[in-house]
Amino acid sequence: MEFEHQPTSDDEDQYACVKRLMQQQTNFTVTGELDMPLEGNEMPLGMERTEYAEEKRQLKILEAGLLVEPAIPLDKSNKFAMKLSDIIQASEMKAIDTGKNSETMKTLCNAVMSLIWRSPDGSPTNVCHWADGYPLNVHVYISLLYSIFDIKDETSVVDEVDGLLELMKKKWSMLGLNRSIHNLCFTWVLFEQYFMTGPVELDLLSASLAMSTEVANDVKKVDRELIYVKMLASVLTEMKRWLEKRLLDCQ
Repeated sequence: MEFEHQPTSDDEDQYACVKRLMQQQTNFTVTGELDMPLEGNEMPLGMERTEYAEEKRQLKILEAGLLVEPAIPLDKSNKFAMKLSDIIQASEMKAIDTGKNSETMKTLCNAVMSLIWRSPDGSPTNVCHWADGYPLNVHVYISLLYSIFDIKDETSVVDEVDGLLELMKKKWSMLGLNRSIHNLCFTWVLFEQYFMTGPVELDLLSASLAMSTEVANDVKKVDRELIYVKMLASVLTEMKRWLEKRLLDCQ
């Protein structure tokens, strides 16, 4: 995920950058509303006390992306990680003061900015990492893919499916994904939806088989990433389990 400016230590810039980060977090975690800001919602910055649950949810997502499953391995003694962890733990007891001038908010902004701008070798970078750690990124993306199904008829996709998929594609860089990982995730989502809804809708199975052809082509590439190989093995194992279960049910 790339920002238009370089990292800075200025408090106002840090506050604005974290605010933007959290707004993007809100956007891509809202099913079916990708890139569409929620009215009056710039969480958790400037929030009311009544929005305590939302504050905790967003802090938990930051915790998952920056502390639990970071894209770049994190030293447990990292002081910024410890400060962020302390703030998240404190938020379990009561809402944090999210005003611009609060000391807690300054500490949070400083910790988040320091963690997202890390690079593998410690050199300066203009690319931040906060939601592209595996498997968090894949879980988020699969959740987004499920938004293509009609909630009134889960065997059908919504009319806006093409537009939704294009919006999801814009999130690939943020989540650290590529076409091959998308193909694999989409194959699995279509396959699982087929079995979870009956199975009755053969179009879902046909679509999954069509996507598996793309996956077969991706597998032949010599520049496959280790994460992709792990994902492929996991998906194939799950597909085999579902098929075996279906065969037993038929018998």
